[in-house]
Amino acid sequence: MAFNKETALLFGVMLGDGCLSHYFTSDGKERFAICITGNYYDDKEFYKNFLSLLLSSVSGRNVSIRERQKYGRRDINFCDKDLFYKIKSLGFSVGKKGDIVIPKRFKGHLMRYVIAGLFSTDGCLSLVNNCGKLYPRLFITATLPSALNEASDYLNSIEIKTSFYSRKFRKPSKSYPIKKKQYVLCSNGKNNLEKFRQRVGFINPKHELRYQKYIAYTKKEMAAEGVEPPTSGS
Repeated sequence: MAFNKETALLFGVMLGDGCLSHYFTSDGKERFAICITGNYYDDKEFYKNFLSLLLSSVSGRNVSIRERQKYGRRDINFCDKDLFYKIKSLGFSVGKKGDIVIPKRFKGHLMRYVIAGLFSTDGCLSLVNNCGKLYPRLFITATLPSALNEASDYLNSIEIKTSFYSRKFRKPSKSYPIKKKQYVLCSNGKNNLEKFRQRVGFINPKHELRYQKYIAYTKKEMAAEGVEPPTSGS
């Protein structure tokens, strides 16, 4: 597998919502599947206009999307033995994902694409009420302590102030069935948000839409206060 922008993005996406599946069909045929699952409602444009094209480019074959509205999911499942083993060689276990360390070859200038891919699946741009004003917070939540810790170190190295911590354990229940300990990467405030967008980028349209919502809000607030908005590029 070439270590380039495309494979770094794919590695990040797989870190978030991907898995490898090895099984036999009812007629005894062996299958090596790459599986990625997203949200039916939020991820339509991301799956159609980015992810399916990325996978087609990396694998060299057409990749289809299965829409499962009943379950609120969009699935990409396709068999490619060569790609399966290439992804497996990067530290992915077959079946449930364990903790994964980001390969050294993806570090340096390719790390931003790994984080962009991971954020596109497990990331969230939240606009919280802070004393009557919207305040932006970037989150990635996953059961990937090593990868998130490495991502946090990288973001801090490019001056995006980021914290990494373990989420307080919640006892599993019917409404909250998660059993694995979760970890959080978090970056707060407008300055960090702008740096993240410029230096890492949003590849899932839902995050760009949320960003534009926040920018429209800040312009409205500045106009109400009689403050001139900054010019482009300032």
